[in-house]
Amino acid sequence: MTTWESGRSSTAEHVSYLTRFARAYDDEIQSWIRGAKIGQLGGPNAWDGYMSVAVVEAGLKSLHSGEKEAATYATKPAFYN
Repeated sequence: MTTWESGRSSTAEHVSYLTRFARAYDDEIQSWIRGAKIGQLGGPNAWDGYMSVAVVEAGLKSLHSGEKEAATYATKPAFYN
């Protein structure tokens, strides 16, 4: 929210990720509910989470080694296709 006082404009910062991303969380839940109603769930799944962790781990390894590091991960199970 932007306020104007004593000739100055100011905007409050979010003090929590809960307020910063509240709209995104709500949109995600609403999308899931709409998909559940019609039997078509989309969006990220556990495999996506697993892959994001693999990439972050490679990034951290690279940060410490100063070298290019490959992400290592298992073969994607067929039920995620």
